[in-house]
Amino acid sequence: MNHARLATFTVGGKVRYGAISGNGVVDLSAR
Repeated sequence: MNHARLATFTVGGKVRYGAISGNGVVDLSAR
């Protein structure tokens, strides 16, 4: 099983927090 990897990335000039998993990036900051 792949463990999610926390990462930060910028979208539209805003810093977002998310987790990178096997299915892609899960945007945690949208909640």
